[in-house]
Amino acid sequence: SFGFAKNPQGPANLMTRNFLFAANDSSEVRRPSVYSPGETVFITFEVDGFKRDGKKVWIQEDLNVQYPNNEVAIKLENINDFQKEMENEGSIKFENNIVIPPNADLGRYTLTITLRDLISRQELKEQRFFYVQQPAPGPPPPAIVPTPDDNADGTGSPGNEETDEN
Repeated sequence: SFGFAKNPQGPANLMTRNFLFAANDSSEVRRPSVYSPGETVFITFEVDGFKRDGKKVWIQEDLNVQYPNNEVAIKLENINDFQKEMENEGSIKFENNIVIPPNADLGRYTLTITLRDLISRQELKEQRFFYVQQPAPGPPPPAIVPTPDDNADGTGSPGNEETDEN
């Protein structure tokens, strides 16, 4: 039988920290976590409180997303299987991304991340929400001040060979 020996470093309590939703290669933090159809949702967080077997760490991650109507949109098991010897103490950064289809339903999506520490046999479920909305009609792009060769009506200088006729 498998016995749970007391960890000399104290009991491990698996947890996440610094859970962020972002966009544009995770550089643009989204607070609130609102996206438009066609965008990519970047999810980053740190995992801490895992147990080590010597220096070995082994954490697996599942990722599930539910549509606004609660039907399963994505179910990915073992999207991350982190097995490593870690020299230093500290947290582990996990990153995931999800592409929102251009025809995605609008509304609130439920993200559930399940983490398993295979050494301590602990499991942690984290639930977060993100929203898909039509992009708001924001301010118009900055106006380009027309020069004589770049007229506002789209006509160019006399040397411009592009015409509307084929």
